[in-house]
Amino acid sequence: MILAFTSAISVTGVTLILSAVCKNQMVAFVASATVHVLPIMLPVAEVNTLFRFIVLLPLYHSQFLSIMSVEQLNGGILYAIWAIPAALVFLMIGFIVSRKIFVKHQVS
Repeated sequence: MILAFTSAISVTGVTLILSAVCKNQMVAFVASATVHVLPIMLPVAEVNTLFRFIVLLPLYHSQFLSIMSVEQLNGGILYAIWAIPAALVFLMIGFIVSRKIFVKHQVS
């Protein structure tokens, strides 16, 4: 259940950034969907160290088996625990970037 929440928080952060950058709401939606689905199309093996970073993207939070397949850290801690700080980083970056962009935005 926590991974579902971290997925939603991460997607919110990415969507904040893209909606602030894009001029059109449809372009922001398509870009957000592309960023959300793109990691699953990358040909990276689970034994590759790059997979450890890719698995922290929002799509893999909602795929329980993918993030749980990464080996445990030292001390028996699950690697999936890194999903919480990753989601908070996505949200904070999204908040900061969108705030800086939307401050200059005038409503007509």
